[in-house]
Amino acid sequence: MKRFLGFWLLFGATQWIVGTVLDYAVLRAIDWRFEAFCEAILLPAIGAAALAAVAGSPGGGRRESIVAAAREKWIGLLAVAGAAVLVAGWLAAPRSAFSLARHLGAPNLWFSIQLAAAAALGALVALRPRWTGRERTWLMLSSAFALAASVRQAVRWAGSFSEISPFGTSRFLPALAVELAFLFAAVGLALKASAILASASPLSGRLLEASTLFPAAVAALVAISVFERPRLTAAGSAWAGSLLLAGAALVLASSVAAWRAGPGSEGS
Repeated sequence: MKRFLGFWLLFGATQWIVGTVLDYAVLRAIDWRFEAFCEAILLPAIGAAALAAVAGSPGGGRRESIVAAAREKWIGLLAVAGAAVLVAGWLAAPRSAFSLARHLGAPNLWFSIQLAAAAALGALVALRPRWTGRERTWLMLSSAFALAASVRQAVRWAGSFSEISPFGTSRFLPALAVELAFLFAAVGLALKASAILASASPLSGRLLEASTLFPAAVAALVAISVFERPRLTAAGSAWAGSLLLAGAALVLASSVAAWRAGPGSEGS
């Protein structure tokens, strides 16, 4: 996942910068219309996925993690609970408390509970004596950020963009800068924590690394959807909420796996 996100960011920035320079140099016009904007997001993602798939995973760690996850019954229970919330969210009426399009409702509560639980477990894992001072600091920062994200979501469900503007009532560019900073901080801390946790529990590290795909996917979905309108459609909100919930479930599963690995464990 780290490789894919790195390729996506690199290819996207390159396409946007090179395309803009060529447009201006050759056509004397900069094309920042909707079609060009979508291409700058989606085409690099496709190329990054293809390159990451060809590059593969060193040491077969991905397959081993899948096998390890399949052996853990508690992961199945978390998956069933999460699936129940998602199914109810898609089937419920838009104004229902269970709807994914609802500003504050059951999906939002479930998201916040998962992140808060992950933050608590992550902090307990960080206090174990096996870590160096620097590793413990990174893990504590990651747990604190997860708790902050939980509180933030408890009062502002970012999945329900059909009822509120993605950027609230703030001016567009400052609000966009804040959202992007929050996104990059979340992904960066998760990737750093996943690398540290992998030394004690490869399963925990893999789950946390995989979780970083979902906020990035939500950011791409929101960016494309709000390019020409201030809010997502109800269906777009449901998709955004589903992706956020899937990411939160992986964060919680990672924390549980790290906790279950034990203070002196070197594997999952």
